[in-house]
Amino acid sequence: MNESITKTKFPPISNKLQKQHFVFNEVLDRKLLQEFYGKNVDEAYLIFSMFLSTTAKEFIRTVDQISKVDFAVIKRKIHKMKPNFKMVGLTLFYDKFSLLASQLNIPALRLPSLEGIDKLKALFQSHHLPIIKLEIVRIEYYLNTTTK
Repeated sequence: MNESITKTKFPPISNKLQKQHFVFNEVLDRKLLQEFYGKNVDEAYLIFSMFLSTTAKEFIRTVDQISKVDFAVIKRKIHKMKPNFKMVGLTLFYDKFSLLASQLNIPALRLPSLEGIDKLKALFQSHHLPIIKLEIVRIEYYLNTTTK
């Protein structure tokens, strides 16, 4: 046997993977989310969770109450929710809310604009809300299986 061969020491094997860059769902605005959160996936988890528990419910509740609420109230609520949609990468909704808010200023456009918001709510509930829920699970898994 050759005595010049030495044993190589390897670092201990960990159950956690080395931290790699978290990649958001392709439906979301990945570039924007990367700018917002960078490597701070903990913050993304917090914001996505808060969005799910508050903003998503508020949006659905607002749309459901549209026929009972004053236009100024709707505009104020939409304006308040708009940045939260952007912070979870739903820039489509951010853009739609910006357009809707400006249309609510024009009396002739108010009712047609509000009719379209039902379709936006249906799209959100059927497609985007499940993606946000999945992202929360993916982020949580990422945080639990990677080292810092």
